[in-house]
Amino acid sequence: MDWISTGVGVAGSVIGGLFGASARKKNDKLARENLQQAKDVYADQSKQFDQSYYGDYTQNAQVKQMLDKVRSNFTQDNTNNRNAAAVTGASDASVQASTAQNSDSIGQAVAGAAAVGEQSKQSALSNFRGAQQNYLNNYNNYTQYKMGANNSEADQWGNLVTNATKMVMPSSTSTTTKKTA
Repeated sequence: MDWISTGVGVAGSVIGGLFGASARKKNDKLARENLQQAKDVYADQSKQFDQSYYGDYTQNAQVKQMLDKVRSNFTQDNTNNRNAAAVTGASDASVQASTAQNSDSIGQAVAGAAAVGEQSKQSALSNFRGAQQNYLNNYNNYTQYKMGANNSEADQWGNLVTNATKMVMPSSTSTTTKKTA
């Protein structure tokens, strides 16, 4: 009777191992795809981080265009003020005051653009750190999954060997006979 149950156990282990291998392959493929996706996002965020964090925001095409427009407008305003002063006989001090005010306004526009650039850098840093943490979490999950799969496979082989050993070498406790007094 022990031979039959042991044989059934070995057969069950083999069949379970075959079906388990298929499921394990699917899970492994899914885990690798998740890890690769996280790695791709991390690489993309890393590239964007380098461009945003180490770049000069005031050199951004839209910001440069805006600052050029501000400078152009204030240059035109300064020219208009000098022309008006010449016609009306206003003093050079009023023209200089207007020019100084326009220069301050240009400085404030550049400072504002730099502040927005700093916020952009902090946002890029935050996004990069989030992608980095996501990748590390996925990597750790994948590693834990692989370790668990390897341990499970080792346990299955151990059970198979144990069952086969029981089948080949039945235990002595089931074959002992009672001595009668």
